[in-house]
Amino acid sequence: MNSEMIAQTLRVNREPYGGGNIFEELDILIEEILPGVVCPRCQVPSMKEQDNGGWFCEQCHTFDGSAHIDSLVEYCLLIDQYISIDQTQWFLQLDTPSNAYQILESLYLEITETEKGRMYDLKPLMKDEYFAMKDFKKEVGKLF
Repeated sequence: MNSEMIAQTLRVNREPYGGGNIFEELDILIEEILPGVVCPRCQVPSMKEQDNGGWFCEQCHTFDGSAHIDSLVEYCLLIDQYISIDQTQWFLQLDTPSNAYQILESLYLEITETEKGRMYDLKPLMKDEYFAMKDFKKEVGKLF
């Protein structure tokens, strides 16, 4: 299956990729992934968490209160349905594990204890309302 077919399957089914290891199939190393919160306007992973909440893009100066959710959904679709605090810190490029903990706790996700520690289930983020809002934000972004 080529990358465009996988992307289409993920968009249509709104389910984590279940066809095996997507990175092996596409000959991609996990180290090649660019972590960070992607700006919904300029599509650059340059958003930084603000002390007062939300995310600010250093590239185009856009502010978005929920941009981290887009990144967590992408993590769920491409990497794993479950995420740890350390993985969240890396993927969202946060300064501290406590910031990652606060973000995950604020989403009221189901927690599973594993041999790897506490894991948060990201699948509940993938609701139809989320995808409708993401499509709406994309259309509004085209106006500016």
